[in-house]
Amino acid sequence: MTAGRKANAVRDRIATAKPIGGDIPRELPEDCPVTPIGSTGGMTFWYLNDIGQLVAIGAQQHSKNTVGALFSLNVRWLRKHFPKGFDENTGEARDFNTNAAAEALRHEAQRMRRDWEPGDNLLGRGTWLGQDGDLVVHLGSTLLAGGQPQRPGMRGDMVYPLRPDRPGPHPERQPDGTDGPAAELLAILAQWNWVHPDLHPRLLLGWIAGSYLCGALPWRPHLWITAPRGSGKSTFVDLVEFVLCAGKGLLAI
Repeated sequence: MTAGRKANAVRDRIATAKPIGGDIPRELPEDCPVTPIGSTGGMTFWYLNDIGQLVAIGAQQHSKNTVGALFSLNVRWLRKHFPKGFDENTGEARDFNTNAAAEALRHEAQRMRRDWEPGDNLLGRGTWLGQDGDLVVHLGSTLLAGGQPQRPGMRGDMVYPLRPDRPGPHPERQPDGTDGPAAELLAILAQWNWVHPDLHPRLLLGWIAGSYLCGALPWRPHLWITAPRGSGKSTFVDLVEFVLCAGKGLLAI
């Protein structure tokens, strides 16, 4: 077989390959409020609970209380799909079958046959580049994608878990030019005694604007300020922290 034929054969096999796990049937209904993500080493299983928080559970730790906590707002869903014992008068399930529910959760987490670790697939609060090339702004309890608010959760292979809220963009477009907030901030930045007063405040303004997008950038801009003691470095840091995070952030100095 020539090299060209070998290459074509490889392309044909790739084109007709089935997705890993695609031939394994689901054991959890599609409307399950908990999202099984995957496992690490087959012994630690990862889930997004019914409000979007990331939870890790050991293979032998899927107890009644633990499984119930995953579905804390949707325990009735568990009783409906994994019933255990029925009330003679109402016909409703009294409880849920812990073993059956745990087995279905672990099965779904393993169904895609991928080893999952948070460090490779977990994105916290900030601005990120989505897998489809759009910007995804994670504000804690809300995602902004395509300009539309969404619940935290999985987007493609990436996980955006529920986190404490952070201030987001202003809901209304702000004026630009000399009447806008950028000009106001530039005037404040100019109050320090910079070596190049016409340039340095503008560089700082650009750095602050870039900081909002740093998670989506291939290279994150850095800022290094040198000045004698008492020249206002700490005050400047306080200002930047307030502008970026309304006083709720953490800056590395």
